[in-house]
Amino acid sequence: MKKEKVAFVVVRYGKNINGGAEYHCQMLAERLVSDYDVEVLTTCVRDVATGENIYPEGEEEWNGVVIRRFRTNPVQREKERYFAKKAKPARKLRQFLFKLGILKYLSYLIPVWSYKHDDEVQAMKSDKFYSSALNDYIRDHIDEYKAFIAMSSDYVTFYYTALYAGRKTIAIPTMHNMGISFRSVLTSAFSKIAYVGFNTGEEQRLAENILGKALGAHGILSVGIEESLSADWAADNGLLAADLAGNHEESFNYQRNICYILVVLLLKRFIVYLHIL
Repeated sequence: MKKEKVAFVVVRYGKNINGGAEYHCQMLAERLVSDYDVEVLTTCVRDVATGENIYPEGEEEWNGVVIRRFRTNPVQREKERYFAKKAKPARKLRQFLFKLGILKYLSYLIPVWSYKHDDEVQAMKSDKFYSSALNDYIRDHIDEYKAFIAMSSDYVTFYYTALYAGRKTIAIPTMHNMGISFRSVLTSAFSKIAYVGFNTGEEQRLAENILGKALGAHGILSVGIEESLSADWAADNGLLAADLAGNHEESFNYQRNICYILVVLLLKRFIVYLHIL
């Protein structure tokens, strides 16, 4: 029986890539290959500092995951700075209202903000990770995939995945209390996304207070390790227990693996959930 296809969307991916969202993406993608044809849609960028297209464009396979790479558009740093500066008042206003504790409640009147939206979009189109080829691929091939998993709301790929495939998108935003999280465009993006999975309760509460009514169905898709997991707990859940009495690093790695297994189980449920919508 042919497996259904799911695609993770992240700005960088591969053997020599370091980064929180990128590593998170790898751990989840590789754990889904037994149930789905898993792909990662990403750019040809390796170095986040330069944004240069280093990897060859095209398709490769690594650890059972198909990686589709797309070249980014030429970086326009001056244009990006210009439009980012023009759009700054929106972030500042939304941050101010957030600090007053009223941004969430204002969303019931204005769930999706248009203020400085166009300037923010122009800034994104000048970003080092902007790839019109990647965006076009998502738009033109949406029906081939059961689900898209968009990683990190900080990045331009998150917005365009929501724009072109929101009804099939599970978002893992890894949101932080920083200026970039207060952009007007995020209210538009999150309003289109089918399901949002947060890593912690704190992140979920932050997003609820920033986005309010623009945030649709959501829950916690945790990868945190807040307490030790026992061998009895593992046995009760049908998992092989490692020697938790060993050194700290082995115990930590075992616990982390257990957490990712649980996350993947939840992610599978969310993918099925998309089919019901």
